Amino acid sequence: GSMRIPIILLLLAVSLLACTNSKKIASGTSYRGADRAVWENQVKQQSREIKAHPHWAEPFQLRGYAYYQLGKYSLALQDFNSALRQDPNYLMAVFNKGMTYARLGKKDSAKSDFLHILSKDPRHARSHFQLGSIFYEASVFDSALHYFSDAVKNDPDYKKARHFQAACHFYLKNPDAAIRDYTLILYDFPEDQIALINRGISQLSMKEWEYALNDIGKAISIDSAMSQAWYFQGLA
Repeated sequence: GSMRIPIILLLLAVSLLACTNSKKIASGTSYRGADRAVWENQVKQQSREIKAHPHWAEPFQLRGYAYYQLGKYSLALQDFNSALRQDPNYLMAVFNKGMTYARLGKKDSAKSDFLHILSKDPRHARSHFQLGSIFYEASVFDSALHYFSDAVKNDPDYKKARHFQAACHFYLKNPDAAIRDYTLILYDFPEDQIALINRGISQLSMKEWEYALNDIGKAISIDSAMSQAWYFQGLA
């Protein structure tokens, strides 16, 4: 009896952390929204540019990005490849091609593109982040941590990379490091609800009940509609 509640808490905490982080990955790579008409207009505009200047790389890249935003990934890939035929060193087209492959589930092709960018620009934080995301989604947390940490090192203000770096520490059973990472995020963003909840979860795993309640309570005070946070406060 007395051991069961902390174990249940920890299992549910891990579940919430997984849920919140999978949402972050989804929101971080989702480009569809109410501005669909804007991207459809961009396709038309860049199609005119391509007709007028068929050997320019940029219109292909811009139309490909618009297709990507519209979820037309095969057309996006065609345009990114066309841009790269005109300019093989167009790293933005390489990056967006990698993003498109990742969205299509072609992880090896995506990794190849992001690694190619890093061979040309080792400090490209977004490529480090995308490689980290691929390993994170595959639950290869040590490799994910390596790339997220490199993203943070090259761009200390990369908030999303900081979040995932902390989550990797948690999954690698290093809650102290996770708490440290979330604390640094909260130093810069005191009302970051996800950081508060996830730091609370990390504290739960260490049986630091009072600190956990304090963080989850703060998250609730910022937005009382956070039903998951309410749920954990009740459990703890």
